[in-house]
Amino acid sequence: MSSGWKRTGYGGVFKIMPDGEKIYIEKSMDRKGMWESGGRYFEKLSEAKESIDAENYSIGGLVPKNYVNPVKIIDNRKNK
Repeated sequence: MSSGWKRTGYGGVFKIMPDGEKIYIEKSMDRKGMWESGGRYFEKLSEAKESIDAENYSIGGLVPKNYVNPVKIIDNRKNK
């Protein structure tokens, strides 16, 4: 497998992104002969891998850490 892709036990592949998110590519159940990843369909597995690698594709999940606003928690019990 090139570029960090690993096989799953059921015939698909996955890649762990730098932020820890896993991107899966699996055989489509509703469109025979195609591959699916996050609601997107591809004719070939190699085409899906190239598209995801080129776009730094994300299927959702947590917001990357650099976009999360820090939260400051103030304990008001000490002020009473």
